[in-house]
Amino acid sequence: MYRRMSDRPTACRLHNTIGFTLTVTLVATMAACSAPSGESDKVPPAAMGMSEGRLSEPNVAEIRSTIEAANQRATVGMLAGDLAPLLANYADSVVVMMPGMPAMRGNAAVEQGMTGMMSEMKVTAATFTTNNVMATGDMAIESGSFTMTLLPKGGKPMDDKGKYLTVWQRQADGSWKILRDITNTDLPPTAPK
Repeated sequence: MYRRMSDRPTACRLHNTIGFTLTVTLVATMAACSAPSGESDKVPPAAMGMSEGRLSEPNVAEIRSTIEAANQRATVGMLAGDLAPLLANYADSVVVMMPGMPAMRGNAAVEQGMTGMMSEMKVTAATFTTNNVMATGDMAIESGSFTMTLLPKGGKPMDDKGKYLTVWQRQADGSWKILRDITNTDLPPTAPK
């Protein structure tokens, strides 16, 4: 066991420093985003997930279950050609980032982009697996993996697999909606024909 940070290998120190920096940045960003601009710095404890000045611990197992159920509804909808359950997961200010295309910003852009993709191909198989959920206050970060088979109109089935990172936010009504969604494939790019 290393007694001092300076005794640890450089890669371990770098990994710990990056992890700490990312954690601090995430917490600071989430705190900054939760405070309404132009208002007093004193936000009532209940508005920040606190009771009597103490930060309440989110129930990560409950949040994960809610996220997995929402993902399952979206998957069933996609397989049936129905985008409504998927679109219902997104907050009004969502940003969706998928490979090979510009980011879709806002519900209208996501609906237009997804509708366009679904008009060109059918999802014939899909699984989304939540690998991890971290939560603080009214924010949760989900990381996961997926497999999917797409059938382009007039084409052959295309298999894909990859990973995703999704930021969820608890809404005023208690539901969870996606603020940011990024997906990338594990497959290498195909050569142009």
